[in-house]
Amino acid sequence: MVHKILKTVRNNKVMMCLLSAIYRFIGLNCIRGRKGLKIYWTSVFSNRIKIINHGSGNLIEFGEGCRLSRCKIRIFGNGNRIKIEQDCVCKEMDIWISDGGIIEIGHNTHFVGAIHIACTEGKMVKVGERCLFSSDIVIRTGDSHSILDSKGHRINPAADIFIGDHVWIGQQVVLLKGADIGEESVIGANSLVTGKKFRNHSVLAGNPAKIIRENITWHHSLG
Repeated sequence: MVHKILKTVRNNKVMMCLLSAIYRFIGLNCIRGRKGLKIYWTSVFSNRIKIINHGSGNLIEFGEGCRLSRCKIRIFGNGNRIKIEQDCVCKEMDIWISDGGIIEIGHNTHFVGAIHIACTEGKMVKVGERCLFSSDIVIRTGDSHSILDSKGHRINPAADIFIGDHVWIGQQVVLLKGADIGEESVIGANSLVTGKKFRNHSVLAGNPAKIIRENITWHHSLG
């Protein structure tokens, strides 16, 4: 019965807009720096969302049916873009984006626990559709500080991070600059994924993470 009611609401755009507007009004959301920020979040259910913008020409787009709870988004600089497609679930997501960075998250991806995404130095974090993220996960495109060689040249530039469709990431995983995860893959708990491309249909685990099994897929349900 509950599933049928939710499906009816989801398929009725007028009802979705009305209910999400009411939910947003009573959800104790906080937005600072609206002047330099455009937000599109019609038919989005948000609760205790805090958005702090320091810059101009910044954009946040949430797709229809997204459910946001206790998330924080901090934006620094100009021309940053965040796009979270429809029906995503984001709980305790902490986003830090700067210098024209881009974050894209595909539809029906679920973040079920605390996650920190730092998209710095104008780089990109791209997550595919139907992914599942556990809790206490860190994703960073850069180190936030410079490491220099003996001649004063920086040796730790930031790099994009890519996560393919239908990837399951376990608890306390850290993904660092340059990580590229193939679709239909699984990353085991407490793994550290460094700047490397990993094949599709793989199980990764360890510190640093490596492929421990190939030719796999996964499903939300047991059995």
